[in-house]
Amino acid sequence: MNEDWVEVINRSDDGVENVFLKDSDLDDYLHSGKSFHKKRAEAASNGENVIIRSFDELVIKINSIIYAQDADVSKMQSVGVMRVGSNISNQIRAIDNSIDTSSYFFQIEPNDLRHAYNEHLKPKREGDLPMYENDIAFALSHLNEGVVETIEKTKGGGKRAIINIEAPDGNYVTVQVVSKGDGALSLKSMWKIEKTSWIQQEIS
Repeated sequence: MNEDWVEVINRSDDGVENVFLKDSDLDDYLHSGKSFHKKRAEAASNGENVIIRSFDELVIKINSIIYAQDADVSKMQSVGVMRVGSNISNQIRAIDNSIDTSSYFFQIEPNDLRHAYNEHLKPKREGDLPMYENDIAFALSHLNEGVVETIEKTKGGGKRAIINIEAPDGNYVTVQVVSKGDGALSLKSMWKIEKTSWIQQEIS
């Protein structure tokens, strides 16, 4: 991983933005949403990391997902990364005031992260850039600094948000998250785009 990307500095005004979770957050995460997440709790009790406590843990989790066998990834539980901060929750509320994510968590869905990496390692369309592990790690550790571009309904009746995060090289990583009523914004997909492409999207 490029040394310019290795260490992430938390930039917070409200004590929540871009702060990874602590052991004391685990119980809240297991009870997020409308019901207790039994399988997630069992995985935690068996030694699986179901919350991210540091940037190093995030990098290890990303690599364990990307390079695992398909069968192993399908057995992995969702992973809480950080609480949704005021920057993102306020932007979402401004676009759709029926959505309150102020008590939500950002979480990784292992199958979706692996699929996103495999799909977007190579550019798929004009304006896209290759997305590497360091792009993923940076974006997932700076989720609360993003700009919410759109919110849409999903086929299953949930909500999907597109969040753009500026990377250290001046380009953008686009993260698609979904809300399924489980107290979390779950990673669904992500890809990297040129800065000019994002500016053109904003203008249009």
